[in-house]
This record gives sequence, C-alpha cells and structure tokens, in this order.
Amino acid sequence: MDVGLLARYPHGQGYFDELHSPDGMIRPHWQSFINHIEGQGNQELGERLNQTRRILRNHGVTYNVSAQSGTAERPWELDLLPFIISGDEWSQIERGVIQRAHLHNQILNDIYSAPQYLLRNGLIPPALIFSNPNFLRCCRGVRPPEGIYLHLHAVDLARAPDGQWWVLDDRMQSPSGVGYALENRTVTGRTFQDVFSNLNIERLNQFFLAFQQTVMRLSPSGSAWPRIVMLTSGYQSAA
Repeated sequence: MDVGLLARYPHGQGYFDELHSPDGMIRPHWQSFINHIEGQGNQELGERLNQTRRILRNHGVTYNVSAQSGTAERPWELDLLPFIISGDEWSQIERGVIQRAHLHNQILNDIYSAPQYLLRNGLIPPALIFSNPNFLRCCRGVRPPEGIYLHLHAVDLARAPDGQWWVLDDRMQSPSGVGYALENRTVTGRTFQDVFSNLNIERLNQFFLAFQQTVMRLSPSGSAWPRIVMLTSGYQSAA
C-alpha cells in the first residue's frame, strides 16, 4: 500500500476506528494483512478489485432489494478489503449471539406451549402475538423435535462509537444471508489467496456441517442419508 493511500485514510471523532488504535498504531489483528498489501500500490489493489467484481459477475450473484417478483436485481457489492476483528472480540460476539439464540428459542417455546408465562404475566403484549399473521395458532401445543423452534438465526451488528457492539435486528425467517456470507468468503479467499492461509481465519464450514447434520438428524425418515429439500418461492426470492 503506497503512502498516499494511507495518507487518505480518514481520521475523525465520533466513530470507532477499526484500523488504528487511539495512539495511531495499526491494531494487531490488522497488522499481518496490512504488511502483505502495503507494497502493492493502487494498481495492484485495483486489479484485485476488478477480480472481485468479475468473480461475482461470473457467479451470477445479485440482490433483489424488495425481494418481489418482477423487480430489478442489482449486482452484489463486496468491499475489496475484508472486515477483520480479533479472536478475543469474536469469542465475545459468539457467546452473545449463542445466548441470544437460546433466548429466542425459549420465547417461542413459551408462546407455543401450555404455560405461556410471558403472555399471562404481560411481559409480552398478547395483541403483539395474536395479531401477527405469522403466529401459527394451529401449532399451539405442538412441540418440535428436540424442542428446537429456531433453526436459523442471524443478527445485524453495528459498532458503537465507544467500540462496543450493538444488535440492530434479529433475522429468523430467510436463510439468504447464509449464502451471501459463504459467497463473500469464497470470493475474498480467491482475491487474497496469497495471504488468507496465514491469517488463521475462523472457518465457515463448521456452521454448514452442523446445520446439515441437524437437519439430517431431525428427519422423520430415520434414514442415515435422508432426502433433504429446501423450498423457495423462486429464484428471485430471498427466502
């Protein structure tokens, strides 16, 4: 990376600087990546950016903003530089997201099972549940295998100015983000293939393996290799 590129890096108040610590030094978990690309210059980074866009185009990765049939699709945008966080920070996020997923599963269990403690004690307004078109009244009292109501849970995160993480939203209906996460990692891994192997990156394959094994285990067929089908409303749907 030439001096001019670093010189144009914005510094300011009111936001958390992901790259630099308060003393102006590059954060340790960014150092290896910066060391690798610092001598490549704008031309080399430009070529890598073009490679990123070319791979996405060749893979046919698009995004339907409204997720409605007949609306225009736009190319999937991916930043050239990956977003890097430290292992300790990721562990903290992981623990929090796991705790949050368990909490939401317990809430669903209470809403659909006999006690309905949250509703009876006014901790959740009954109108919020019973007026919701996604509430399945016919499933009241039906307990799913292993008590798992929530099979996919995504969390929208944002960094606060003080460096803490905020949860902006929970997403539990559409698994489309799983595919985009895998595609992002695949493309970035190819674009920076020469450096990824040395960064000790948290792998995604464990998630996909665990998800596959869970679906297979919950299959009512009892077969070791059941036929698994994922239904969607069409290729333009995000669901």
